[in-house]
Amino acid sequence: MAYFAPLLVLGTALSADPTQPHYPHYGGSRKVQVLDSPTEWKFGFYNWTDFGDATRDLTAAQLKAIATTEAVTVPSVFDNEQPGVLGRRGTAFYRRTFTDLVPNVGAQRIWIGACSFYCRVFVDGKAYGEHRASGYTPFWIDIDVDGDLNRNLNRSARSSNTNTNTSTTTPHATTRKTTHELLIMADNRYNHTTAPCHTGGDFYEFGGLTRSVILHQVPAATAATAAATATADATTTAATATTAAVPTFIKSVSVMTASADLTSVNLTVMFGGSFNGESITVAFNGASAPTITVPITDAMLVLTNIKVSAKGDAEPPKPWTAAHPNLHTVKVVTSKSGDAVTARFGLRYLSINAGGRLLINGVATKLKGYNRHTMSPMSGSALTLKEVQKDVDLLVEVGANFVRGAHYPQDQRFLDLCDEKGIMVWEETLGPNTGTNNMVDPYFVKYQVQSVHEMVAASASHPSVIMHAFYNEGPDDDPRACAGYNASAEAIRDAVPLSHRMVTWASSSKEKGACYGIADILSFNDYPGWYTASLPQIEEVWRNHTDWVHAHYPSKPFIASETGAGAIYEWKNTSKSGGHAPKWSQEYQAEIVTADVSAVLGNERASGIAVWQFNDVKADPSDFHPQPPGPTKQECLACDYSTPYNPTTPMECSYISTTSCFRPGGENHKGAVDFWRRKKAGFIAAQKCFTKGC
Repeated sequence: MAYFAPLLVLGTALSADPTQPHYPHYGGSRKVQVLDSPTEWKFGFYNWTDFGDATRDLTAAQLKAIATTEAVTVPSVFDNEQPGVLGRRGTAFYRRTFTDLVPNVGAQRIWIGACSFYCRVFVDGKAYGEHRASGYTPFWIDIDVDGDLNRNLNRSARSSNTNTNTSTTTPHATTRKTTHELLIMADNRYNHTTAPCHTGGDFYEFGGLTRSVILHQVPAATAATAAATATADATTTAATATTAAVPTFIKSVSVMTASADLTSVNLTVMFGGSFNGESITVAFNGASAPTITVPITDAMLVLTNIKVSAKGDAEPPKPWTAAHPNLHTVKVVTSKSGDAVTARFGLRYLSINAGGRLLINGVATKLKGYNRHTMSPMSGSALTLKEVQKDVDLLVEVGANFVRGAHYPQDQRFLDLCDEKGIMVWEETLGPNTGTNNMVDPYFVKYQVQSVHEMVAASASHPSVIMHAFYNEGPDDDPRACAGYNASAEAIRDAVPLSHRMVTWASSSKEKGACYGIADILSFNDYPGWYTASLPQIEEVWRNHTDWVHAHYPSKPFIASETGAGAIYEWKNTSKSGGHAPKWSQEYQAEIVTADVSAVLGNERASGIAVWQFNDVKADPSDFHPQPPGPTKQECLACDYSTPYNPTTPMECSYISTTSCFRPGGENHKGAVDFWRRKKAGFIAAQKCFTKGC
């Protein structure tokens, strides 16, 4: 059976306001409703072949006929099975109603945190958008269910304008629907056309609405306001007239530290609607009086070198560091429509010294931490807030100041917590298991770049995010692939400066890489003592890597982006043969992790290490290259559990084969904690190294 994740517990959200599960926060005239629910959504599923082409046109009658009779919680996954068992793949539909939050809706948007893999959104039987740029990337869908009302308001405004040369038009009735039906398709079939970023890989990629769905509404402009902004010219186009009643609303606010003195920021605000005669006020840290007032002259407003005022201005604003993660807020409010957005940020500045070391606020900092997959037995990739908080608490407990979000854009709740706890983050787009064929495919690159844009925009203000990346273990040893790498790198650099985010990727090519000139930081994946070399050679392996980087790219920092060893939680054998514990035992993992961390943190040319990995995860039990008509091969079956499998409670394997397949029991067992977050000996070893030294 498939296991559905429980509801996000909004009462324990990062904000006391249940409509604000993560930053940014919204207010003023804008009303926000989190559509997550264990009772309001209905669900229907069609297997791999039953639904057919997910992109085809669907009439309102056909959409209404789609069966959605099963109760479902949102967020959740619909294909959660135990490790070693294939989840179902096909086309799912989620249906619910929502009621308008304001009397006259002028601007309406739906934010979808993640819809995996391919997504389409329908309201009242009409298609409003789709998403193909990975099932882990947040995106917005603009909904115009009030077009008739907006046109009526414009007719009223134009008829009241005495300068118009057109005849007076009597407004139509403004009776309108206030309750609407939302239908979302989530298709988790591997498909090069609808899901180009899902290229397979060594972890299970779940399907469903896996993060929050949030409704945003801003009131319509009144007829009087429309009259003030409508053009008197009789040749005004219908499109211009229609937008006149749409209020100014804020699409996004991003905040980046302006300079190394850590006292000012660059602020970018994106707008929608009609903003003639509008302005914004900007206030920091809850100040009642705005710092500045600026007219809106375009859909994008960039304000540079704005001094950040601390509370009461009694002292300068404090910077953000891992040890002291001080945070600030900025509130942007539109003058007429009253839309308000509050973003949270930290004053943090990145640079590189002459020796090729990464500097945080001018200080050489050793990054020490883990790679982490967003995955749990009960929730799949749709983790509850309680599960996210537990992971962050364990990262703090182990002494980590760094986490690589493998291998996709991260949950905004997780990034909020990392901001608060001083954990630096590497965030990357989905795209493991790619080849040169992908890098030279314009269609694939198009959606990868879109995913980059969406990832960077969603995470722009988070001080914890210090790197953006792409293409885990991709074809960077092939010069033909470098153009594809550069496309993603340039998309990042177009949006954020090096002082705010650095560009990297995890390379398994190591010294054979051909595209390193594109990167700001070189990051190597290597597993000495597990896949390569031997345990006694670990220090030498990492020394050779850093020496090569220093010789060929002396101005680029180096990070050990993946390394470690597998450990089956139930295998607690501490007996040693030849001086070392047996492979797959907890003790052997602890030996490997100790040697890796000691070698990298003790190397003056290394800027950090991300051990693979934080938690055990479900591997993809099918081929690593699943293609339509779907996965047909299961390489690693489930272990023999001592009791019937139950995802809600920690399980014990009574037997598991480590020789018959690549991922015993259908799991990647390299976690410092197991799938249920039980600590292994490797966790204790890393904790000692991170906090006291190896």
